[in-house]
Amino acid sequence: MRAAAHARQDLAARVSAGADAIVAPTWLTHRRALVQVGESRRSREWTEAAVRLAREAAEEGASDRDPAAPVVVAGVLPRLKGGDDPTPGRRPSVSATRSADVHQIVGMLADAASDAILVEDQADAAGWTEAVTAALASGTRTWAVVEASRADDAVMLDAVASCLSMGPLELLMGIEASVEPDTAQRTLIELATAAGAIPGVWLRGALAAGSAEALVRGCLETGAWAMGLADDATPESVAVTRTAVDAVEADKQSETEARDAAWLDQLASATHRASGGRALWLGDRVLTRLPEGFRWTVAPLSDIAHLPARAFRFAAVDTPGAELGPIAPLL
Repeated sequence: MRAAAHARQDLAARVSAGADAIVAPTWLTHRRALVQVGESRRSREWTEAAVRLAREAAEEGASDRDPAAPVVVAGVLPRLKGGDDPTPGRRPSVSATRSADVHQIVGMLADAASDAILVEDQADAAGWTEAVTAALASGTRTWAVVEASRADDAVMLDAVASCLSMGPLELLMGIEASVEPDTAQRTLIELATAAGAIPGVWLRGALAAGSAEALVRGCLETGAWAMGLADDATPESVAVTRTAVDAVEADKQSETEARDAAWLDQLASATHRASGGRALWLGDRVLTRLPEGFRWTVAPLSDIAHLPARAFRFAAVDTPGAELGPIAPLL
């Protein structure tokens, strides 16, 4: 926090380069870190200042972006090492010390109005579980990093499964940015299979100039919900990531539009053979245009039991693999 102006400028530059979220510099604002420099009593003050600084940077960097999609400001619950409480004269157990630190950090981040809490990978599964549980209990959006090297750690995977059942936890796979794209994709699939949820990706270190776009695209196409860059991020690496993310999203949009066009062609062909009247659209979305000549009723598939029997002359089901048996009595 003694280099606040530089930190604000750096975070604002990342947002200007396309970051949708930034992490406030709260790695060293907790009591355990500050006691080493005689400033432990200022942990809350400095944590709040760090989150406030990041918020200001987000607003500055996003001045020309859509206000409907504000930049997310996260606070970090860093990896807490074991050892005695460093406060002079205190010697509680390691687990008690870590637990107290975890809950203090989470409380400060929540009180500082962080949009999310990023839980870094901890020293062991028990520490990770406690940190994630505390973050979830705060009611703040929670991101939790699981190292790729733990994809075959049964104890860690049990901890992940347990925490996923507690609330809306969003996982991130921690991996070195220098990894080959194929390796990252394979590891992502392994962790997703073992954990039962597809994580995002948290990249550490500098992105390799020649393979950065391939790495980001590969992870996103495999199903990663987000691409995160650790504190090594630069505006340049953010821009490369943003370009790759936008390209993948554009490809997905084109694929969706092509599928919708083909679906509409099939629908038009089917309705051309029908004689008009009441028609039913079953699905969680509605295409921009439905064939004319019908009086359309639109409902989600879950409402099928509440629809009148023999009320429709035609039905379209926009849910692949849906059971069609319950639809017959409606026609």
